[in-house]
Amino acid sequence: SQDPTSPGSPLPDVFLTQYTGFSNVTMHDRTGTANYNSMQTQVNRRFARGLQMGASWTWAHGMAESGTVPKYNPLSLTGYSPQGVRHLLVVNWVYAIPKGSTIWSNFVTKAVLDNWSYSGIATFSTGTPETISFSTNTGVDRTGGGDAQRINVFGNPYLAPGARTFYQQFNTSVWGLPAVGYIGNAGPGLLYGPGFANFEMAMAKELRTWKEKIRFRMEFEAFNAFNHTEYSGVGTSAVFNVSAGAITNAAFGQVSSTKANRTGQASLRITF
Repeated sequence: SQDPTSPGSPLPDVFLTQYTGFSNVTMHDRTGTANYNSMQTQVNRRFARGLQMGASWTWAHGMAESGTVPKYNPLSLTGYSPQGVRHLLVVNWVYAIPKGSTIWSNFVTKAVLDNWSYSGIATFSTGTPETISFSTNTGVDRTGGGDAQRINVFGNPYLAPGARTFYQQFNTSVWGLPAVGYIGNAGPGLLYGPGFANFEMAMAKELRTWKEKIRFRMEFEAFNAFNHTEYSGVGTSAVFNVSAGAITNAAFGQVSSTKANRTGQASLRITF
C-alpha cells in the first residue's frame, strides 16, 4: 500500500477500505485461547495453647495468546498470562501472649501485662508476567496498516536471580527491532517481574473494667513491618533508534517503582 507520491511511505488504511465512506470496521472473532492450571494447598492449626496458625500455597501456570494479531499475518504466539503468578505463599498467625499476672498477680500487672495478642500475615510471591514492548525515535507506521508490531527476541532474556541488579532485571541485549512489514516474534509474558516478601503485624491489648460491661481494645499495626524494599515495576518498553537499530533508553530493564514503605496505625476501641 505504497503512496506513489512518497516512495517508501504506506497509505493509511482508509485508502483500502472496502466500503466507501467508512473508516475502521471492527470484526470480532472467537479465536483466542487461554488456560490456567494450579495446585492449591492449605493447612490450619486451630486455636490451642494460645496459638492459631494457617498457611496456603498456590502453584500456578497460566498461558494466553497475544492479542495483537493482524488479519493479514495471523501469527499467533503464546506466553504467560498476566494472572499467572507462579508461586504464592501466605502464612497467618494469632498468638495470645501468656499473662504476666501469672508470675506476679496484682492490679497493676493485670492491667498492664494481661490480655495481649500478637498477630500477623506474611506473604511471599513470585513476580507477575511482563510483556516487552517497543517504540521508535521516528514514530513511522512500520506495518503500513496501523497494526502493532511485536519486538524481536533472539536469545535468552532471563537472568539468574543472583545476576539481577537494580539497573538490569533481565537481559537487555537480546532484543531487536523487527523489519518493516514484519509483525515480530516475541510473545506475551515472556518474563517475570520481581517478586516480594511482605510482613504485616499487629499487637493488641484488651482492658476490661471492674464491671465487665465496658472493654477497651488498643491495637498497633504495621504494614511492611520490616521496611523491606520491594520492587514492583520494571522498564519493559524499549525505544529504538531506527537508523542504528539499537535501544537508546537507559530505563529499559531497570526497576521503575517500588511497593509502599513501612506504615503504621494505632486504634482504640471501646465496647459497652
